[in-house]
Amino acid sequence: MSKKTLVVFILQGCISVSMIVLGWENSVPWIVLAVLAFITLEAATGTRRGNCGRNTIPALWIAMAVAIGFVPIFTRSALIPERQHIWLAFLIALTTWLTTFRIAPLNLKHLWRIYSMTWAAIGVSVWLWVSYVGNRGALFYAGLGAAFINLLAAKRWLIRRNASIQAANTLLLLILGLPLMDLITRPRYTLGQQSATWAKCYSYEGARKDPVAFMRWWNYYLEQWNRIHPQIYMPDPDGILPFRLIPNGRAKLFESEISINSHGFRGPPIQDIKGETYRIVVIGESTTFGCTLHASDRPWPEWLHQIIEDQLKPRRPVEVINTGVPTFTLQHNLDRMTGEILPLKPDLIIAYQGYNGFSWLDASLPAIVGRRPPIYRERPLRLLADCEHQLKLLNYRHRHEHSGAARSVTPNDPMQTQYARAYESLIRIARTNHIRLALANFSMAVNSKSDREIKEFYRSRFPRVYEQIEANTVHSAMVTELVRLHPEVLLINTHSNLDGNHDKFIDLIHFAESGRQQLAESFFAGIRQTLENELK
Repeated sequence: MSKKTLVVFILQGCISVSMIVLGWENSVPWIVLAVLAFITLEAATGTRRGNCGRNTIPALWIAMAVAIGFVPIFTRSALIPERQHIWLAFLIALTTWLTTFRIAPLNLKHLWRIYSMTWAAIGVSVWLWVSYVGNRGALFYAGLGAAFINLLAAKRWLIRRNASIQAANTLLLLILGLPLMDLITRPRYTLGQQSATWAKCYSYEGARKDPVAFMRWWNYYLEQWNRIHPQIYMPDPDGILPFRLIPNGRAKLFESEISINSHGFRGPPIQDIKGETYRIVVIGESTTFGCTLHASDRPWPEWLHQIIEDQLKPRRPVEVINTGVPTFTLQHNLDRMTGEILPLKPDLIIAYQGYNGFSWLDASLPAIVGRRPPIYRERPLRLLADCEHQLKLLNYRHRHEHSGAARSVTPNDPMQTQYARAYESLIRIARTNHIRLALANFSMAVNSKSDREIKEFYRSRFPRVYEQIEANTVHSAMVTELVRLHPEVLLINTHSNLDGNHDKFIDLIHFAESGRQQLAESFFAGIRQTLENELK
């Protein structure tokens, strides 16, 4: 054995031992370890048996297929490889590449190089994938550099045909061009606890009509909500509702402080003894609970209370109690009537319901607690993240639209829907308990008169926005008809200066502070005469 062969053999032995130890420490399946040991053994001893070409190479390719096939089966995820797989692939590539220094025939040397470069390509691919899904920018760009070097090496030692050379050149240009284009198109701000940047994402004008900016905002918005869930939500002890608000719970949503009182409602404490207080109880969804962002922001029921105090200066105390809960439908609020709402002895109940019950009007629309559209995930390259999200949206729309649900955006008779029956139940409860009731139509950032570009802006995160606009139109007509049939019920028109005014929203349905103030003014206008009569 020559000195060169001995040195290569020793290096291969050290690499093989390191590879087996690395695999063992990271719980790589024993079948894969056996295959890796076979590959390194063939690489180290193949030339001594004189069969390092036509007999050995096919066996090595089979071993590669076995290793790649078994790794996702026995690891925690079949889609996201582990980081140690990168080093295993590179170590195999190195030890098989060293074999080429001990082979004289050029055709056999070429076969070993192909095999080695394939393992290197696998390592680079895993490297890029792990850093991509983990949104690790520095690691991803280093992986692009490794891919560039790998392609240059393949172009020099392996690629001989013109078509292959052109394909390699195209990939090289793509590796260089993608980061450059991403750098040019990437926004010059990042989301975080910086209120000055939020409007650049959720506002149609502030985001420069960029749907991707809105998707990034929505993702960040959901992260903020998910973070505070354990602080304000608890399971319903009775098992009737999806959850309840934790009495005396505290949380911080963006810069806004959320305080839950001892009764389990957002807002200031409530006295158990009502006395002479005139109580207005508001039932609703997250739009009533309040998706407040800034420290000075307030839910619209608090704005309504201030407007009543400022405009009417009542001699009797007035309370506006916010019982809105995110994701709750009108049926959920009906289930709370006996145990939570009626014990407050309200003089007036205001119902601001809408979006969470649209699936009752249109069977093709997803329920509020059902499968939601895919979340936009941040990636090292925004261009790739955009493509990934668009593919997920296409798949979501395909699966949802072909789920077998009957289309009924405009029911034959909206008054026969589950939504109308729930409203009828609310009207009966109010009448039976001698409580004034006000029903409102629902406002959204876009309506049928909005420009298509604005609808498409929100469609990036609300794929069924066109159907939801139609459902809202049906809901408004239904509420109007209910009030016509029950004249004792007040009708509140919230559309004036709000519906379709996207500048007053942070997404399709949730309000910015100006929107909450406008909504409170609309409610005050609708109940002002009643309040003046009853507060004398």
